[in-house]
Amino acid sequence: MRITVICCAAFFASAALAKAEPRQSVAPPAGHVCPPASECEPKKPVPKPAAKKKPAKKKTPPPPNCECPPGPPGESVRVEPEPPGKNCEHGGVKLTSKGKTGYVCNGAPGPEGPRGQAGFVIPAENSAPGFRRGVGLLGFAASAGEKNYAWGWGPAFQLQVWRNPATEFTFTVGYAGTMDSLPWSPGKTRAWMFETGMTWWPWERLGLMLGAHAQTIGIKPDWERGTLLGITPGLASQWFMKDRFIRMRFELKGFLGVNSFESADRWVGSLGFSASAVASF
Repeated sequence: MRITVICCAAFFASAALAKAEPRQSVAPPAGHVCPPASECEPKKPVPKPAAKKKPAKKKTPPPPNCECPPGPPGESVRVEPEPPGKNCEHGGVKLTSKGKTGYVCNGAPGPEGPRGQAGFVIPAENSAPGFRRGVGLLGFAASAGEKNYAWGWGPAFQLQVWRNPATEFTFTVGYAGTMDSLPWSPGKTRAWMFETGMTWWPWERLGLMLGAHAQTIGIKPDWERGTLLGITPGLASQWFMKDRFIRMRFELKGFLGVNSFESADRWVGSLGFSASAVASF
């Protein structure tokens, strides 16, 4: 081993000197034989063989039309309201299934929101479409041209119809003749009175009216007949009695129209008012 090292060292030294001084050489020690030059060359590392990759395992597909066995019978979840208390501070719902109980609780109330716009109070009586029939008294007074005024009052029949919570229609027929012939009555007239109107109820007790009035009337001394026609804007009020079985309706309306009490057979302007009180069932 020492001989091989010495020889190799001599070999590398002679090679280096040969490059510097090509004519000089270094001889090995006497009595020693150097191995071939190929043995003095540095050995190159032998690369290791690459590791073989294992082939990926193929997934076995499930057999077709695989049916699993049925599981145990289940149990429905029973849901019950839970009042405010120790389980839910603000209330919630109680869930029960297979002897186990759980709770879903409401959150704490939030802050109060902004106040909304004022709405209309819908009369409970008119919460659904319907109608009522009523009887009462109807009175009317208006200017009547050359007759100065026309006045009449008497019994009346009224039909009340509504198709939505806040709107009502009325149809009224009255006769002035029997009561108006009493000694203390100032009218002394005989008349048929017809009224129709629509009432809008923005409040439970008070409504706004707009209608029409037509009347044919005979006035003393010789019962001269004339006609009055006009519109009747006004107010209406309602009250209930006997568990809402009886409804009292009161109307007070103005009259703006014309009358035919003139010698020249022409129509002239007329102003007046109309009032009524009706009990309906």
